[in-house]
Amino acid sequence: PDHQWSPDYDEKINLLLGLMENATSSLYPDEDRDQQQREMRLLWVSLHGAFALDVSGRLGKETSLSEMIELLVKLYLAAKE
Repeated sequence: PDHQWSPDYDEKINLLLGLMENATSSLYPDEDRDQQQREMRLLWVSLHGAFALDVSGRLGKETSLSEMIELLVKLYLAAKE
């Protein structure tokens, strides 16, 4: 709770989420943009968690980071079909 984020942290995250939204815009009708924003944030949180666990050595030895990321993206895309 006492951690201070850099002033531009939120801006950088919003830029990243914007790139993700642009890349996935064809998967969402215009009326589903709120849903798209929530799903992009969830995808980012999942990716961030996988990278954080990998960096800390706690991802596990059963699978590699690249395999985990590939599976996550495949699951996301399958859900959009």
